[in-house]
Amino acid sequence: MNHSGKMAGLAVAAVALTLTGCSADANVTKTVQLSYASFVDERNPHSRAFQAWADEVTARTSGAVSFEAHYSGALCAAGEIVSCVANGTADMGFSPAGYEPALLPISTFTSIGFVTRDLQAQADAATVLFEESTDLNEEWERAGIQPIFHTPSNPYVVATSKELSSLSEFSDLSLRASGDGAIALNELGANPVAMSIAESYESIERGVISGINTSIDGLATSRIYEVAPKIYDVGEFWGNGMILHTMINKSVWDGLDPETQEIMEETAKSVSGQFVQDFSVPGAEADCQVLIDAGARVYSIGPEDKGASWAASAQEAQIGDWMKNGGSALQDAGSLINEFKKLVAERANETESFSPAGTCKKLQDQ
Repeated sequence: MNHSGKMAGLAVAAVALTLTGCSADANVTKTVQLSYASFVDERNPHSRAFQAWADEVTARTSGAVSFEAHYSGALCAAGEIVSCVANGTADMGFSPAGYEPALLPISTFTSIGFVTRDLQAQADAATVLFEESTDLNEEWERAGIQPIFHTPSNPYVVATSKELSSLSEFSDLSLRASGDGAIALNELGANPVAMSIAESYESIERGVISGINTSIDGLATSRIYEVAPKIYDVGEFWGNGMILHTMINKSVWDGLDPETQEIMEETAKSVSGQFVQDFSVPGAEADCQVLIDAGARVYSIGPEDKGASWAASAQEAQIGDWMKNGGSALQDAGSLINEFKKLVAERANETESFSPAGTCKKLQDQ
């Protein structure tokens, strides 16, 4: 079936969905299957969170709503998922806004780092802001998509083939990075190189670049630790990575009856509100064991004063870039950033924050 035919059929089925309530015993006369596109594999914590959400929605609608998941870019490539959902190639998808900034320019503020080390606070603050901000809601509606829930990516690490002793040694180092990650590393004097993670393996192996800026889970699934086994915990200073969004085509969403929408939203809050504890923590333990078993090691890197100075300058550079680009459509772009920081601060508990790199360091020292 072509995509226009699929969308038409989906709309008819969705409009016909009838639920008697929000319980798992709902009496449903019509069913619908929604396709889901993700650029990460099925083992990723975000994939497991989606599956938990999808299973719960299916149970609570007594099977009226089911899902067909396509992982690792099988349905839509990493930089095209927002577009795919907007045009109906996929009914649902998973992506950061920063992968397609032309479609969601304001929302790219979610890639700004150095805000907090409390990942759950970051995600919870984003959830509130996306519910309350007229500018964000209008941007997503213009793009033809509806956010379902927001989850935090793990903090960044830098994996290299070389041994480094301080942040100063990042100067002139060629590292795979993109977007706000490239802006941050540029503040350290590094040379950010834009390429896919798949290309990075061979490029490190051949000495074209020295390493990669990514997350612990990104290293574990890509096997880049095989060519870049020295892993440095820049997240100690960087803190949060980007926010990732699970979204649905707006026409598909509008075609679902209010009871189904309510079930999806209630389940989303439960899954996203416990994401770090339920998915990030066990995921990190498994990913760290993969790295350790392969002989890779995670190291702290400093000195602390340079890290603190870098955090301040890098965030200023990231915000400045967003203000000129994503925030340029707003009358007062600064107020959106300030509100986000305020929402984070109200929820953050830095002393109990979770760090995948910290998990690796504890496991490898046992």
